[in-house]
Amino acid sequence: ALTSNQNYRYLMILQKVIGILFDLFMMILGPILICVVFTIVSGETYAFFTFLLPIYATYRSYVWFIHGAFAIFLAVNISFNYIMCVTSNPGTHDSKVYQQLMAEAKEEGLIGPGK
Repeated sequence: ALTSNQNYRYLMILQKVIGILFDLFMMILGPILICVVFTIVSGETYAFFTFLLPIYATYRSYVWFIHGAFAIFLAVNISFNYIMCVTSNPGTHDSKVYQQLMAEAKEEGLIGPGK
């Protein structure tokens, strides 16, 4: 029979192994989901220009160019914002830009003890 301390040790080992496996899974899943998002955005843009836009507007008409420009704007905007979300630091304040902005705000009196 196992003693209480042995059970605790086995549970701690199991917890650490599960934690390591979960971290590994998340590190693998992250890039896969990034690729999935870009595939969806690319597929939606392709489907719009291939199927939907020709139904709505004649090729190279004024309406075609306006809708096409707006669709490109949306696709680029979605991609840019997603890239910025993926590459930004999710919770620390160690970036040089953040430190510089905080120093400037303190100098200008925008933040501090009185605010």
